[in-house]
Amino acid sequence: MPNYTDRFWAKWRKDDETQEVEFHLLEHHLADVGACFKALVDQPTIRARLASAGGVDALDDAAASRLCVFAALHDIGKVNVGFQTKTWDPNERPRGIGRAGHTSDMVPILEGKDRETVNWFTDALGWDEILDWDDNDGNTACGIFAASMSHHGEPIDLYSDKQPYPQIWRPRGDLNPQEQVRRIGRLIRRWFPDAFADSDSRLPSAPAPKTR
Repeated sequence: MPNYTDRFWAKWRKDDETQEVEFHLLEHHLADVGACFKALVDQPTIRARLASAGGVDALDDAAASRLCVFAALHDIGKVNVGFQTKTWDPNERPRGIGRAGHTSDMVPILEGKDRETVNWFTDALGWDEILDWDDNDGNTACGIFAASMSHHGEPIDLYSDKQPYPQIWRPRGDLNPQEQVRRIGRLIRRWFPDAFADSDSRLPSAPAPKTR
């Protein structure tokens, strides 16, 4: 099985007959998901229902694009080296680095436990700009970001005892998670420019009240 040592992948598969392995790059997967979500949110009925769920009359282009950004970022946790080296020969895996996931291993970052990683991760992604997308001190943006990672059947547990694993977020050889997050930060601004344009639009900070 070939090692993917200098590019970040999101999906891979091995042909049972030929044993050949194909990789789908992480940035391509994030673009695919973001684009699919945009196609959905551009449908009038779906957009109207999202607006209704957020308790607003309409979802403007800026707010819709911001939701697309969160959809694209759903798998950004795959930049960690513990995930990226899953496909490596066991004898070639970095010492001290075990296999890691891409959702639960983000929890120590989301909780602020792994301060070293939090500092560069948020800076590389341009998180301060994203926090300004709501009028709830960034809590709405953080909540949607966490929700976007809860795509494997249940919400990620932000109150778990998951301990920081900073080693998986540090550069190993040609794999540099920090540089990859910075690259993704640049890409989402190209993919969804309306999300980052000057706008008075704000993400709804509370769901619409239930009515009987």
